[in-house]
Amino acid sequence: MAGRGAHRRAALFERGARAIAQYLRDDLRGLYVCPLCVKGWPRQALSADVLALEHAPPRSLGGRVVALTCKDCNSGAGHTLDDEMHGNEAFLDFVAGNTSRPLRARIEVPDRPELSGAMVDVGRVDGAIKMVGLPKHSRPEAQRAWEEQLAHMADQGGWDGFHFRLAFTKANDPEVTSVGWLRSAYLVAFAAFGYPYILRRDLRPVRDQITHPKDAIIKPFSTTNGARDRSFRQIVLIQEPAELRSVVVQMGRHDVFLPLSRDNDIYEYLASDRLRGPRFDATVDGKIVPWPNGPQHMIEGATLSSSIPIHRSLT
Repeated sequence: MAGRGAHRRAALFERGARAIAQYLRDDLRGLYVCPLCVKGWPRQALSADVLALEHAPPRSLGGRVVALTCKDCNSGAGHTLDDEMHGNEAFLDFVAGNTSRPLRARIEVPDRPELSGAMVDVGRVDGAIKMVGLPKHSRPEAQRAWEEQLAHMADQGGWDGFHFRLAFTKANDPEVTSVGWLRSAYLVAFAAFGYPYILRRDLRPVRDQITHPKDAIIKPFSTTNGARDRSFRQIVLIQEPAELRSVVVQMGRHDVFLPLSRDNDIYEYLASDRLRGPRFDATVDGKIVPWPNGPQHMIEGATLSSSIPIHRSLT
């Protein structure tokens, strides 16, 4: 299996190096450029395990290999974002009733802190919500207080007047989760359109947002459609209306907007009062682009509009 992975990484290295060669100085040709950090890597980066196969969306969410990325980009923030995405999808599936698998949650009683901290598994049984206590995973004092509260309510004949909330451990940071989908969309766009697209200057803020997931650099940049199947995949190039001109990468319930034209700022439009809470269900003119099965670099013959500095690494 390792041999197959090494062969695939070598093949992707060769394809990427050929695709970027026409844009590099003579002394930099033969490098593979990581699409996320835009650093150039020589062939020995393969044997040094510096370049890794990148799935988009994450493999756990049905993604396919779309590129090679360097170790820092792949195993650093990449894994953090992947974990957030996976946890959030599990939570959304539970809320939508699309799964019977229970989710772990922490009991929180804002006005009774002594009751907060008991852990439960929350599941669905015949359409009803069922909670199962997890004493071994709870704070002992919180577990005892919670059991006493349950016994008291049983004696009183019900839950009237008692309120608590569930803090699901899989309900992760929605802002960071959305950046995970932005990262996947960016890599899918790289696989489809190649270096001439991602190395445009108007894609630099996208890379900055991916690098700094907690900062609001280009937000909002995505919408959701909860009715879609998780396996849905599509790329749409929106041409009209002009202010919505963009590349929309659709992955399951997530639509991520990327720049298409330099004549408009798609993120400024999405953030404007004219389009509060935008959803990708408006009437638009454009075309559907085939989903890439790998790095296809469909427009590698295009011309970059401006030079992007590419630096050699691992020298």
